[in-house]
Amino acid sequence: MSNKSKASYTLGVLIFIALLPLSFYANAQGFTFLINSQYAWVIWIGIGVAGLVLGPWSNDLSSDKLLAIGILYSILPLTVYGGESRGLQFIFLAQHIEFAIGYWVLASLAWVRYFFSLKAINNG
Repeated sequence: MSNKSKASYTLGVLIFIALLPLSFYANAQGFTFLINSQYAWVIWIGIGVAGLVLGPWSNDLSSDKLLAIGILYSILPLTVYGGESRGLQFIFLAQHIEFAIGYWVLASLAWVRYFFSLKAINNG
């Protein structure tokens, strides 16, 4: 597999994991976000996988892809939705600050990899 296709798959996995908490399922009572369901543990697995993908041993992401991932993971915890009669509410920050912190840690990994390339660190 070429580095270009490997980087595309890596970017796709990171975007999928980023949007995972915004997925939902519908039932008779309405819809429920994955983050508010009994399956919230799936998000923790996704955060772990994204941490491994963004780790220092993965060099297949270009700087523009790292910039996009850094922005996505930085802004996503600030997502709001219009609750029934309660107005706008934060999805992460209202009840799940631990997920927001996990996403911001991943964003910081992407930002560090963006601003400080591994080649510059290894070459001294």
